[in-house]
Amino acid sequence: MERSLWRELRKTDKRAYGLYMKEIRHQKKTLSLNANDNIVSVSVLEAASSLFVNSYPENYRSTRNLGRTKYHEEVEKMAVRRALRLFKLSTKKWCANVRLVSGTSANFVAFMALAGVGGKVLGIKQEMGGHHSFTFLPDRNQSTFQERIFDPLSYGVRNDGCIDYEAIKNAAIQSRPKVIIAGGYAISSDMDFRKIRAIARSVGAILLGDISHPSGLISHGLMNNPFKYCDVITTVMQKTMGGPRAGIIYCRKKYEQLISNAQTVLCGNSHTHIILQVAVALKEALSEGHYEMSKKIQSNARHLREILLGYRFNTYTTDSHMILIDMECAIKAYNFEVVADFLCISLDRVSLATHPCVYRPTGIRVGTTGITRRGMGEKEVERIAKILWSIKQYVDEDFNTKMLNYEKTTDEETGLVFDSRCLKAEELKMSPKLQRMKRMVEKITKRFPIPFFVPNSRNRCI
Repeated sequence: MERSLWRELRKTDKRAYGLYMKEIRHQKKTLSLNANDNIVSVSVLEAASSLFVNSYPENYRSTRNLGRTKYHEEVEKMAVRRALRLFKLSTKKWCANVRLVSGTSANFVAFMALAGVGGKVLGIKQEMGGHHSFTFLPDRNQSTFQERIFDPLSYGVRNDGCIDYEAIKNAAIQSRPKVIIAGGYAISSDMDFRKIRAIARSVGAILLGDISHPSGLISHGLMNNPFKYCDVITTVMQKTMGGPRAGIIYCRKKYEQLISNAQTVLCGNSHTHIILQVAVALKEALSEGHYEMSKKIQSNARHLREILLGYRFNTYTTDSHMILIDMECAIKAYNFEVVADFLCISLDRVSLATHPCVYRPTGIRVGTTGITRRGMGEKEVERIAKILWSIKQYVDEDFNTKMLNYEKTTDEETGLVFDSRCLKAEELKMSPKLQRMKRMVEKITKRFPIPFFVPNSRNRCI
């Protein structure tokens, strides 16, 4: 059936089919070090092509036990049971909403349900590692989107990237928020949820844990468990969980109806074709194999950080799957990402506590989920660290050369300022050193194929 579907697409929409094939080739040769990236199993991919996409369950109806929605309900109940089992949660005390399509929508639903319009929500500053759903800064000197609905407040982190519990306490006492968020987008260290719960209780706030990045590690006891202390938990199925793009909200029973009502209004009815993928991925997450994979993801991250420290990289503490590198200069961070992209290495820039600025980030964020799920271990991590060090050397040399004579120009149409120290793609093609590094990346990716469907082929790896 799968090959039949792709054969039809190839006939009816060659453009769409061609773009998909280009993406396959791109992923095949790309070394994914992006902390957001993940590689799903073939089973999850098969679930993505289900016929549940044809029908429509109505969550807001007083009864859903109609024949046309019977199997939709069974899929959702199966996903909920597995979601609760994964974190060993009692069905009498906890519930799970698996209808969310992303972590951002999960957070937005939780904020609306728990804080309401104008309610105060306290989370990590975006420029220090907080997620954009906490307080999104769309452009300079503009109010955040959340300010139109909530009253978003923020606290900082320490210069080493670890949570500043005293800052949370002071901000909570001063503002007395309805919701305090524990978690972030670029936080590589573990969190003490017990301390944050004590702060939340002291000001009468609800504690919401956003564990989107470390959830897979938490599920196997490799990081601190937030369920003992939080009232509501939001997470996603990708990243360390190894599943599709989807979100889940866990909450204690007393918040179940609030969350369900807000989800139905803001997100609509269940996307069962996605929930089926979630259910399949949750079963995989319950397996011993997923536990072993999670341990490797964490150990690869720690091993990579140790090697990078030896190469004199300035990195933050790593307890999860990500390593945060401080380049100490926004232009160097930009150039690092440009060179990495040229070499087919996927990573991203983030703003760090040492130089907090969303618009000129100085940090590089590296994750080990993608490479580990492709089967890479310590030897490959050492080669990758060497490549990252070579990129840093290239960037530093280029920057120091251009420091002697550089200029800034302003685009008359857009008003954007261009710094001549920023690298351009055409400059990179001329470098023999980068060409050698690119061959090193190709050599690694060829040895570790991605488990994936190739249309019209029996081979399930690329």
